[in-house]
Amino acid sequence: MQNVHAMRPEVRADHERALQHVSGDDVFATRFERFFTELRDPLVTLYGDDPRFDAQWRALLEAIARTAAGRAGALRALDHEREITPDWLQREQAVGYVTYVDRFAGTLAGVREKLLIAELALDDVSVELCKAIVLRASQEAPLSRETELRLVDSDSKGLALAWLSAADEVVGDSLHLSRRLYDEITSDTEGAWAPLRSDLTQGLFVDLARLMLAD
Repeated sequence: MQNVHAMRPEVRADHERALQHVSGDDVFATRFERFFTELRDPLVTLYGDDPRFDAQWRALLEAIARTAAGRAGALRALDHEREITPDWLQREQAVGYVTYVDRFAGTLAGVREKLLIAELALDDVSVELCKAIVLRASQEAPLSRETELRLVDSDSKGLALAWLSAADEVVGDSLHLSRRLYDEITSDTEGAWAPLRSDLTQGLFVDLARLMLAD
């Protein structure tokens, strides 16, 4: 943790540029300054030469500021309490958990999709079966290890799916499936979809592409 006066010159310059993309109150500004070096250095070391880094770095900074601004007062108080008691994670009441993306949902886009499915109270197996219908209906579906078909939204009318680049999640073509189709698949647990439903639930996580692209 460092204040701006203790930063290396190149870090201080990056901090000044970063302030163009973040905003917040004095508490946020102080924390951002103190932890900026720890945030920046590992990312620059690993990805600094990647031509995509600058855009992703700006997006990360904006996401940090946006999330901090929307944080409830009680949680901000908890943040401060943890900051002044750095051993809080070592307390016997604390519980930690680590998950590996490739073991949980394949890719980061897959993780985001699983979180969205949970948030929308959908059944992930039924979502994957909806994708199977899309793939069966298209002879030129771009499914590959570089391109993924993911749920991006849902409402009372249906499910919005889109083809995403696995590397950077750039959105390609999108399509819409009716909610009626999803409901029919969800209720049909013993019918025509039963074999594929069984196959989907056998692996580490539910994902149609995992089955279709298996080595």
